[in-house]
Amino acid sequence: MNPQEPNNLPLSVDIKPAETRDRIVPVICGLVFLSVGLFCSWFLLIQPLSICSRSKQWPLVDATVEESRVASHLSHSSASHSSSTSYSSVISYRYTYNGTLYRSSRFYPINFSSSDYNSASKLVSQYPIGIDMKVRVNPEDPTYALGSSSFPGGLFALVLLVFGLSLFVFGGSYVIWRSCTAKYILNIKASKGNIIRFFDTEEAARAALEKAKTKITYQF
Repeated sequence: MNPQEPNNLPLSVDIKPAETRDRIVPVICGLVFLSVGLFCSWFLLIQPLSICSRSKQWPLVDATVEESRVASHLSHSSASHSSSTSYSSVISYRYTYNGTLYRSSRFYPINFSSSDYNSASKLVSQYPIGIDMKVRVNPEDPTYALGSSSFPGGLFALVLLVFGLSLFVFGGSYVIWRSCTAKYILNIKASKGNIIRFFDTEEAARAALEKAKTKITYQF
């Protein structure tokens, strides 16, 4: 395939020793990815798993379901001008601990929603209004109770979450490390964007350039 008008050919190719100013943008990008990964790992993974583990030692208390329904959440994307709907289970219950009546709608340690309506509906069908159930109550804070000590979505959802967060954490860490340790930079400036890559040696940078020559036209 040959372009009819090569308006995306590189304007310049520069191989040079990497300087501090060349590292700033990649390092910032890496820090952003790393920060997002660590932040989400704490609130979506580490903290919920810690609660799941500790809650298994909490006392079991009788509870009665007062509300059971599937909630829909509509989200809009301004970038793609589209909308999507996700679903979550709402299970509200009342329970008594040490003679005091409490109410809660917390079933899992974290709120969980997905595009799978049947998954949310299945949990609702298991806990209809009026049914008795067992909940775990935090003895240090009786207002905090859980309908389940399991991670929402099961093992499959946990593996997907770990994999996704790992891409952010390790990807961001790698970008930072590579940007700080590489000695040479290959900078291809073109009409539709730039390609910046870091290398340990000038020979490696030139070898990569030769390999990419046949692809440059189509990368922008």
